[in-house]
Amino acid sequence: MSFIGKDHLAAPKLKDARLSDAELSVAYEEVVDMMYKMYNEANLVHADLSEYNILWYDGKCWFIDVAQSVESGHPSALEFLMRDCYNIISFFTRRGLPNIKTKEELFEHITSLNAQSRRGHHFNGCFKTK
Repeated sequence: MSFIGKDHLAAPKLKDARLSDAELSVAYEEVVDMMYKMYNEANLVHADLSEYNILWYDGKCWFIDVAQSVESGHPSALEFLMRDCYNIISFFTRRGLPNIKTKEELFEHITSLNAQSRRGHHFNGCFKTK
């Protein structure tokens, strides 16, 4: 584990980072890519991913609080991933980033599973708006 920041100042959480439109777009693409790699290469789901658990430092996103991640085979992994997708898309939508995936599209991009056909099963309405 290492410190992410400079001169004894921690990197800001994504929710607090002041990003240009270009940086916001970079952050979105990085988060999507990192979620994809966690699921498909590391077989993990963060399970608590939001703008509160992503740092912005040196023009890059850094996932934190990864210790509570679950393996992709965990009984609740897909439900947790759907919630992560909801949180991420909600954040970038609130920030006004255009042309981003829907939460269902992000889930399908990461898993290659159809979110609509699984909605009524064990996901308990993860895609309901708050």
